[in-house]
Amino acid sequence: MAKEIGSPRDISGENGIFDVVYTLKGVLISYIISIVLLLLVSVIATYAAMPEAQIRIAVNIVTAVSLIICGFRAARRARRMGLVNGAAAGLIYTILLYVVGSLITRELSFTLSTVTTLILGFICGGLGGVMGINMRRKK
Repeated sequence: MAKEIGSPRDISGENGIFDVVYTLKGVLISYIISIVLLLLVSVIATYAAMPEAQIRIAVNIVTAVSLIICGFRAARRARRMGLVNGAAAGLIYTILLYVVGSLITRELSFTLSTVTTLILGFICGGLGGVMGINMRRKK
């Protein structure tokens, strides 16, 4: 059964460029991976008495790895434009993280850290997207 042009699942119509449902599943999986890795980092930080600077570095590494996985999963299904698919997925991940964080803290602030995180999401998601489109199985 062919996809209908303009269906909510596939923004691109018959070109297969961006699958919204598959991308959101990739974002969800990336969040699950982030939670597991951050729990591991927190246990290590607690028992190893890590300095705060090292904890920040570990959190940034976990975020970057999760964003790469997010971009990879988003682009793996795409037929082309892995960089765009991955970067879009990375931005979705980062924007959701920002919104949820703002709701939890009840503080909406747009700082240099926010911009840095958005850039990290774009770059790491795009990198994952490039890897995802190039590691896709050829049919």
